[in-house]
Amino acid sequence: MFDDQKGWVKVSDEEIVKRNPKSIITTAKYADDAVGVIKSRKGWEDIDAVKNDHVHLLDENVTSWTKDRGSC
Repeated sequence: MFDDQKGWVKVSDEEIVKRNPKSIITTAKYADDAVGVIKSRKGWEDIDAVKNDHVHLLDENVTSWTKDRGSC
């Protein structure tokens, strides 16, 4: 969704709403129900990912490991 950006990018809520993602994947653990917090953000109710229940919590280990886990 932000392939036109380089490196770590700080993205505003307004830009996410504007780009209207079809899915949202988070590793956030700032709340007991991070998915619920994301889905209840003011102004996000019209985002396709929220409307179609495509907001998902991904275990942070899945994205942070750089080594082949098959050999662990």
